[in-house]
Amino acid sequence: MTSTQPFRPASLLPKAFAEYEGRTDHMPLRAGQTPPDCLRHFGTTWILVSKSGAAFVMDCGSTKVIDQIQERRKKGEIRTVEGLWVTHYHNDHTEAIPDFQKTFDCPCITDRSVAEVIANPLGWYLPCVSRDSVRVDRSTRTASPGNGTNSRSPPIICPANPFITPDCWWTRET
Repeated sequence: MTSTQPFRPASLLPKAFAEYEGRTDHMPLRAGQTPPDCLRHFGTTWILVSKSGAAFVMDCGSTKVIDQIQERRKKGEIRTVEGLWVTHYHNDHTEAIPDFQKTFDCPCITDRSVAEVIANPLGWYLPCVSRDSVRVDRSTRTASPGNGTNSRSPPIICPANPFITPDCWWTRET
């Protein structure tokens, strides 16, 4: 038997999300403490800015982030861009990294499993991946909550998802 009612995914959302039904912008950050003055937020990007003006960028999904950084450099708020950390491979966090790398001469750092995907995105059959390769200057293997003391922690980032492999689990190895 088929339903004559149209499928309405928003109607399946918990009531807690009702205030966002029909909105085209993303959900706001959760209520809580105000971020410290050293953090800036643009789209999916967070920027840590030291008192000396050195910036460390986390993700770059849009060239608007590059524009924001350049604007803050002109104002003297940001003096240098010291590095870029890529949190995960989704294109809304990586799409503008090649442009970022052309604009700012700084190392790109990420977890080993993320590095494998963003360095060769067309080699993976994954959703939400940018087609452009990213130069990764350093990859890590240690990114576990609690300094890796809980070896049974679930994977935070797993490029082979939904086919979870032992390689996706965080380890204390570096």
